Amino acid sequence: MRKGVKGRDLKGRDLRGMDLTGRDLKGIDLTGKNLTGAILRDANLEGAILESAYLEGAHLEGAHLEGAHLEGANLEGAHLEGAHLEGAHLEGAHLEGAILRGAILRDAYLERAILRDAWFEGAHLEGANLEGANLQGAVLRGAHLEGAILRGAHLEGAHLERAFLTAAHLEGAILRGAHLEGANLEGANLQGAVLRGAHLEGAILRGAHLEGAHLEGAILRAHLEGAHLERAFLTAAHLEGAHLEGAYFEGAILRGAWFEGAHFNGANFNGANFNGADFNRVNFNGANFNGADFNGADFYGADLRGANFNGANFNGADLRDAHLEGADFNGANLEGARLPVARLPVAHQVQPMQLQQYTGNAYQIHNAFARFLPFVEKYTELIAQPDNNFSVQKGHAHINELFRKKIHELFEEPKRSDLLTKFGLLSTKVNGAELRGYMPLIVKSVDFAFSQEEEFKELYIKTFIEESSEAYTGCDGTSCVRGILERYITTVPRTCEMLCAFAETANKTCNELYKDLSSLSNTFDINEASREWWQSASSNAELTHLTVAEKKRNFINFLIAKVTAAEGPPNLVRIAQLTKYANDLNDRYETLELGGGKSRKSRKSRKSKKSRKSRKSRK
Repeated sequence: MRKGVKGRDLKGRDLRGMDLTGRDLKGIDLTGKNLTGAILRDANLEGAILESAYLEGAHLEGAHLEGAHLEGANLEGAHLEGAHLEGAHLEGAHLEGAILRGAILRDAYLERAILRDAWFEGAHLEGANLEGANLQGAVLRGAHLEGAILRGAHLEGAHLERAFLTAAHLEGAILRGAHLEGANLEGANLQGAVLRGAHLEGAILRGAHLEGAHLEGAILRAHLEGAHLERAFLTAAHLEGAHLEGAYFEGAILRGAWFEGAHFNGANFNGANFNGADFNRVNFNGANFNGADFNGADFYGADLRGANFNGANFNGADLRDAHLEGADFNGANLEGARLPVARLPVAHQVQPMQLQQYTGNAYQIHNAFARFLPFVEKYTELIAQPDNNFSVQKGHAHINELFRKKIHELFEEPKRSDLLTKFGLLSTKVNGAELRGYMPLIVKSVDFAFSQEEEFKELYIKTFIEESSEAYTGCDGTSCVRGILERYITTVPRTCEMLCAFAETANKTCNELYKDLSSLSNTFDINEASREWWQSASSNAELTHLTVAEKKRNFINFLIAKVTAAEGPPNLVRIAQLTKYANDLNDRYETLELGGGKSRKSRKSRKSKKSRKSRKSRK
């Protein structure tokens, strides 16, 4: 180590590794000097000129650098614990991996500085200017950044747990995946900031400005009372238990977001998009949702009393277990919503849906899965797949590998690329998610599907991906996480049902196993429904005067109503099956009599006859 010297004797000296501990170097000009590894602990460098100086690994603990000029200086890995840098100029300086724990940088200038992986724990940066600075992976736990300017700064993956960012300026900042748990951002400005996947559990964002911010997939179980999130992007964001009282969400995109236990009192969501959102047990008391879109949203156990839903769209929403008393649905679109008519305010009861309204299938999947659950044991027995002990993560990896492999094997371009792209989005959305302990059954279902013939595998893949990707009418939103996971299972009996329908159309015999599997999710008997219509139609004076085409349309609408009551609103494939059945009876509508042709026995009676034949042959 070099022996320390006085400030006036430094000119022309080799300063690398030199010990200048405690030296008075106030105002010294060391522009461009090489001080790599120099020891400047507690040195007085107030107003010193160190522009473009080399200070890699230098020791500046406790040093006084108030007002110093370090523009473009290289301080990579330097030790600045407890250093005084109030008002210092560090524009464009390199401080990668530098240690600034407890350092004082109030009103310092750090525009465009490179601070990747630097340590600022407990540092004081009140009023500091970090506009455009690179703080990727930096550690700022408990740091004081009140009123700091961080516009356009890069804070990807940065650690700001319990940091103080009150009234900070973070407009356009990139905080993707950043950790802000417990941070105080009260009154901060984050307009247009990118916080995709950021962690904000317990953060305080009261009165913060997040207009137009990107918070897709962010963890926002935070205090957002009075915050401004107009036009913000919150797709798949986690707001469970969040405090949203008096917050502003006008025009925000909240597709597939989770709100379980959130507090909405007095919040404003005019024109917000909640397609596929999860509102389990949410209290909407006094919130304003004028013109909001709730297509396919789940309101299980939600309390909507006193909320304003003027002009809102509930097409496909599930409100059956929600509390609707006192809610204002004036002008709301409730056609296609799932709810007990008795619990809907009388002034807003809707008429049965017409054929053209069955356009999205997001609202069907949860009902289909609920109907399927009593038959899980029978289903497991029928698909006969070996037990597995897959964890959630391993299960997802197994499913992803199988799907990608089979898509490559079974499809040609451009269909192959289209399916791979859509499946990639779906698998990313559900990665790591669990369905109440059903992962082993999901894996068994996928294994069964891909152990079948090519026709089954192709139809299973296309049905699963297309219905999961196009779950919400009028937007590009995919199904919610729960819906995607449920479809891995329910698409098996759905595929069986479609294959049996195709076989019947072609006058072929359907696989008996597929018949048994399709029956697990099908509680609608088309033959019984048909007999009911014909019996009532023959004595209906109004129907007898209709044209053949009108009678057939009435019959199809009747079948659709029956399917809806038994299974939930049908999708286009189901409607096509019903239409095909109605078309096969074209010669009967003129007289409204089922006679004159081969009678249609029910599935049950056909099956019984086969069973009797089978027993006879065994004898």
